[in-house]
Amino acid sequence: MQAALIPPRGLENYILHSTFHLALAIPQCMSNYDYTNAYSDAATRGDYIVVDNGAADGGLVSNEELLDAAFMLAAKEIVAPDVFYDKAATIVKVKEFLRKFQLPLVPYKIMAVAQGTSPASIRRCIDVYATLPEIDVVGLPKHMLTTLNVKAARLDMAKWIDECFPGRFQIHMLGTNPVWLKEIVSVAKYAPFVRSVDSALPFNYALASQDLAMTKLELTRNPEYFDLDWSETASTRHVNNNIKTFMGWANATSVKETSTCEL
Repeated sequence: MQAALIPPRGLENYILHSTFHLALAIPQCMSNYDYTNAYSDAATRGDYIVVDNGAADGGLVSNEELLDAAFMLAAKEIVAPDVFYDKAATIVKVKEFLRKFQLPLVPYKIMAVAQGTSPASIRRCIDVYATLPEIDVVGLPKHMLTTLNVKAARLDMAKWIDECFPGRFQIHMLGTNPVWLKEIVSVAKYAPFVRSVDSALPFNYALASQDLAMTKLELTRNPEYFDLDWSETASTRHVNNNIKTFMGWANATSVKETSTCEL
């Protein structure tokens, strides 16, 4: 499984430990030169970049801002607009986006997020996406674990997608939920068809001086994650070890560490 790293401000170059990326179109990130420069470096070496709409990271950006970010970062995939928990509103936004920005005018793969508050509503959302040929990827949000109160919710949903729509979609795990730190280990083992995941876990735990391989804590992301400069706070040892652990959990390919990541 491919794994994208979501670093805090000040640790942007750590994205280069992977060749698969999920960049955030939110203003805090797109106005940060170090952030955009890191993704430009990734694009230059031919990495795969997905641009996310920001709904889970401080607020949904406009369609125009989303496309501007995708163009700036030389992205190959866009996460279409979604509304947390709301299947109906998400479907409306996805369809509006597809009508306004029709392929091939928008030369990107499209990921649509499966929203809902029950397994049935999420499945109905995916049923609709199956009728829209522009959608290539289904994103399963991390809130599913807590919203459905089932730790294996995304794993089960991924298996359902693969069974009911074989070969129709690629699947991406949007973020990781600390209620099940090693969720991605089981996904990699029991649903190897899942294409990718993105996560801030290695950094969240490094900022708390926690070893991801050993910790039992459930840590959420600091609300100033993208606003404060964490370069003097994070332990390089913990960051590097946690990235190695997470990439191992996902069976992802890591890029050899470079001096740009040594802080």
